[in-house]
Amino acid sequence: MAATGAQNSFGNLFKMADTGSTPASIGEILSLTPPNVQRATQDATHMESHEGWMEAITEGVIDPGTWTFNVHHLDQSTGDSACWDALASGTQQDCEGTFKGESGAVKKWTFSAFVTNYNPQAQEIRGKQTAAITVRITGKITRSAVS
Repeated sequence: MAATGAQNSFGNLFKMADTGSTPASIGEILSLTPPNVQRATQDATHMESHEGWMEAITEGVIDPGTWTFNVHHLDQSTGDSACWDALASGTQQDCEGTFKGESGAVKKWTFSAFVTNYNPQAQEIRGKQTAAITVRITGKITRSAVS
C-alpha cells in the first residue's frame, strides 16, 4: 500500500499588498479558507433530451470566489492596518497564498483581490481577540511553485 501524501497546514501563509508592491504576510494567521472556484452551468434540457435526462452546458466564465483568513486581532498592527486600509480605500491588492504540495514542496496561488469583509469576532472574557477577513478575487488565479 502506498503511503499517504497528506500534509499538515502549519506554516501556510497569506500575503497582500497594494497592486504593484511586493505582498507581505498579513500577520498571525490562525486559519485559511481558500476559494471555491466555480464554473456555472445552464440548463440545456429540451423536449427531446434523451430519455428525459437533464442536459447542461457550461457558462463562458469562471468565478474565482473569495478567500477568508482568520487572524489574531492585533488592532492597528501592520497587517491589521493593511487589511483595514485596503477595505476603506477599495484598492485592488496583489495577493498570494501558500500551501504544501506533494512531498511538502511549497506551492503558491497568486491573484488580485479586493478586501470585502473585516470582521472582529466576539471579545469574550475567557478567550482571545480574533478577526475574519475576506477578499474577493478578481481575475485569474495563477498556481505555481515557490522559487
